[in-house]
Amino acid sequence: FGSILLPGLTPQDLSRITVFELEPLRGEKPPAISANKLKAMGDALTRRLVDGWPRFDEVFARYREALMTAGHRGRSADQYGILLACAELMLHDHAEIPSDELELWCERLPPEREASKDHQNCVAHLLTAPIDPYRGGGRRTVAQWLDDAMLAPTPNSPSPVAEANKVLETYGLSVEVIELVSAAGDRTRSSGLYVANTHRGLAQLFEGSHWAGQSGTTSPWVQALRRVPGAEKVQFRRFAGYGARATRLPLDYLLGDHASED
Repeated sequence: FGSILLPGLTPQDLSRITVFELEPLRGEKPPAISANKLKAMGDALTRRLVDGWPRFDEVFARYREALMTAGHRGRSADQYGILLACAELMLHDHAEIPSDELELWCERLPPEREASKDHQNCVAHLLTAPIDPYRGGGRRTVAQWLDDAMLAPTPNSPSPVAEANKVLETYGLSVEVIELVSAAGDRTRSSGLYVANTHRGLAQLFEGSHWAGQSGTTSPWVQALRRVPGAEKVQFRRFAGYGARATRLPLDYLLGDHASED
């Protein structure tokens, strides 16, 4: 299929589609392609593919091996390998694929970084969601409130965690920062974000996304967020007086650069 722009696709769908982008013609004469010519080309290529089909397994294995050696993972090696094997059968009759041809295609098709995973996109959607109230003349995102919660308390100001939770808990979110002291006197902080399994405020934040779910159904964001490294199931947590099951997410993951790299 073809389109001018790619439609919105989930990462799992996009990773299963090979996209070819056509460059604009710059001074070249457009090719003369008629319906009759296209039919004749299609018939001829189909004939060659059928005639060469007994070689497919061997040719595909060679391309797949070359792509894996070049750094591709199994899925992209399978995907590109099948397309290249079919092209090889239609265009060439030689029994062996020249090594320089294999190298050329590996250079043309370098391994790409995998598309972000669904739980990464879910985290990004949640952290960048703007929520009320206004402060300093502008709305603030969930990530900004989490940053505030991580500030060290001062004698003359309220607890940053308590201040953040006044806002976050009305959206089914709750921050916890615990200071741990080892036997040797070393101090460390354990911090997490609790996300309610069901909450009207969260449903509003996810509205319009595929994590929103429908009234009376389970919340899709729960399954997505449970895939976050270090996520824990929580049987009970209060959110502005409302008690619910929840998922605890490590704040160092949420606010760290590695959240988009796992």
